[in-house]
Amino acid sequence: MSHAALKRLAKEYKELLASPIPSVSAVPNEDNALVWHANIAVPLEVDTSTLLVAPMHLVIQFKADYPASAPNAGFLVHWPYRMGASSIGTEHDGAELKGAQIICLDILGNFGHHHREWAGQRGSGWSPAYSVSTLLLNLQALLLELDGSLSPREKRDLYQRARSYRCEIGDYEHSGEAPYPPLETETPTELAEATPLAATPVARCYFSLLTHEEATLGYGVYFEKGKPKSFGELISWSAFHEQGLRQTSQKEPFTHWLPAFINPAHASESPQWAARMKASLAELAKATGGSGGFSPPLAVLPALINSMVVEINRGDKASAIAFFEALSSFWRALHWCVTTDGTLRAEAVRTVQSFIEDRAARHKRAVPDVGCLLALATALVGEYDRAKFVDAYLDESFVRCVMWWQGECRAEAAAVFRATAVSRGIFLFQLTVLREVIGDAPASTAEAMDASNGRVPERLDALQAAWKELTGSAEPASWDAYAAATGCSPETRQRMGATTDAWIAECVKRAAEAGYSRGKGKGKGGGKGGGGGGKGGGGGGKGGGGKGGGDGKGGGGGKGGGNGYGKGGGGKAARV
Repeated sequence: MSHAALKRLAKEYKELLASPIPSVSAVPNEDNALVWHANIAVPLEVDTSTLLVAPMHLVIQFKADYPASAPNAGFLVHWPYRMGASSIGTEHDGAELKGAQIICLDILGNFGHHHREWAGQRGSGWSPAYSVSTLLLNLQALLLELDGSLSPREKRDLYQRARSYRCEIGDYEHSGEAPYPPLETETPTELAEATPLAATPVARCYFSLLTHEEATLGYGVYFEKGKPKSFGELISWSAFHEQGLRQTSQKEPFTHWLPAFINPAHASESPQWAARMKASLAELAKATGGSGGFSPPLAVLPALINSMVVEINRGDKASAIAFFEALSSFWRALHWCVTTDGTLRAEAVRTVQSFIEDRAARHKRAVPDVGCLLALATALVGEYDRAKFVDAYLDESFVRCVMWWQGECRAEAAAVFRATAVSRGIFLFQLTVLREVIGDAPASTAEAMDASNGRVPERLDALQAAWKELTGSAEPASWDAYAAATGCSPETRQRMGATTDAWIAECVKRAAEAGYSRGKGKGKGGGKGGGGGGKGGGGGGKGGGGKGGGDGKGGGGGKGGGNGYGKGGGGKAARV
């Protein structure tokens, strides 16, 4: 019998007693805590003057690896189920469920042999984030539909069978007339709303239900194109290292684990937390294929912060509190690292200052991801001039993402503005996070996070309000407006807003001088056209009327295809 499963079920029973579900009762068997008996009161309106309440008795069987595997449930009182599949339990289902009516329920995934479409489907079936309460609420909702699906005669028959059943549980022999566990059989007026596990105000692991006071909590981490990312769900050290948990409550996979910074008592004041943080950072830095010359904390934490900023900024996840809380935790850990380790802080400050003062230090070889550098800078507010940092960031980021104009083509500011919308939007959002979440006093921000166990909802509200005010229905509509929104220096704003074409041309020239790779399909088109319709790109194919460029197809006089912009009449295609 699994100790972890029993510990989890004990917690769930305690919570069920503290927050009971109306018209539902449940209790673990004294002889076997992996078996629970439950009752659900079901109102059945026979006619306008007769309302019967049937006590529906069921058994819940948990597996030894619960909550990794779903429980199974069977009704000892059978009833006409017309909304899906059902079966009668056999010895294969276990002695407790033999003869019971087992109902097909999506969250249990117990009829996978019948529903082939469930196989491998994310967001469907059982999740370790579910609980006994989740199951009981789903079963209650199912039973409350009986009143509308049964005939008056079927309702009377079901009521009589529910009242006359006999069942044994431990030393208790009980019946529908005197159900155990005791059941309030008053008519339920409405379903109790289930509180999602993630919304619980206490920081805890969704899998084991262990809180930050009981275990070291952290986040699952996965890699995408060599960059560490997280889904933002808290997971205990034991769930990952001892129970082998490798997926979120929504069945999203992850491969690594990193301690969360909940508060000083959970984190910095715990030698165990510090040791696990050091080991996890070293492992994650190694998994990236090398730290790029940075110490593990500077190689990993800024990358995770940057990925959380991007996730929060996505339209479908802007309200995802989990991502914001993960961002806060990663930032708090980074702030702790650079505050308590003088050598690490010196490395971080040197990196940011060099980026500001030396163009050579901004090269991709030194700073592979400028977004990560901005994340690092958020932990060092006060150590550098923010306007100068923004100037340097804009200077380098546009060398990397500006249109790859070919030869003597005239720069088109409007086209470049449209093409760089995503990167510009992310940078504006990063700056808004810096202003609204971190502020000008990182130490005070850290104290606020510590006081709320890593939750600062008022700052999330301020962030969302500021972003809405900044963008409105659309982001800044011109280069000048964008420059103003970034808070750059007047000199940089002049270059971006008043002399945009010259600035773009300079960025293109500098990119070539820096030797930045254009990647597959980004090279200059090779041959001049003559009749065909081949793709220009990479250095090769013929275009049908001019030089191909980027991914664009040279077309008899139209625009380059793919992501390219083209010139009419034998012009040249270009690409971001």
